[in-house]
Amino acid sequence: MKTAFARNLELLMGRDGLTQQALADAVGVSNQLVSKWLSGEVKAPRADKLDLIAQRFGIRRPFDIMSDGGIDYLFGRVAEARAAYTSDASAPLYGRIAAGAPVESLVVEDRLWCPPDVLRAHPRGFFLRVTGESMNRVLPNGCFAFVDPDAEVVNGDIAAVHVNGCDATIKRYHRMSTSVVLQAESADPSERDLVFDYSKPGMDEVTVIGRVVWRTFPVDVRF
Repeated sequence: MKTAFARNLELLMGRDGLTQQALADAVGVSNQLVSKWLSGEVKAPRADKLDLIAQRFGIRRPFDIMSDGGIDYLFGRVAEARAAYTSDASAPLYGRIAAGAPVESLVVEDRLWCPPDVLRAHPRGFFLRVTGESMNRVLPNGCFAFVDPDAEVVNGDIAAVHVNGCDATIKRYHRMSTSVVLQAESADPSERDLVFDYSKPGMDEVTVIGRVVWRTFPVDVRF
């Protein structure tokens, strides 16, 4: 059974989109130890590590992370937090988006909870499941990217795109005068940027689907 610390830590990591490795690097421990914290195998960190965890998440009272009652501090009053996580605010999850298919015609694989303020700002937004390691510094494998098809995409934004009619992929987008660069952000050095030079004939076409404006993880939230 998970400890209060494990549940709170999981919730904080989900809130910030933080991977186990990123947290391990931030507090100076191994990925394996973070995994044991999250599973409850190690019930609590050392005091110095708890302080570093609190600093990373902007928590002023470190021991709130250890307590069931700490959820009051971490996410506001319990009633408000419960209402947010059990609200009807949700957006569709599309497993696949093929080129040329209008979003409204796609089959909804599932619906995922979305913060009401995010949904209000991006009413036609939808989720895509992130698979692979090409963006794992910002969008770890298994997370869900929330995409707004109406949001402007400028150089440096993370966007969902089609490449030559294939299913959607997510990369950091850069449009040059005669080329498009889809930049990977990965801890895996084998993941490379994709460069499409339109001065060369027969180059694959890159079409923007929308900008990634939020992301979430499948976090088990208990109150």
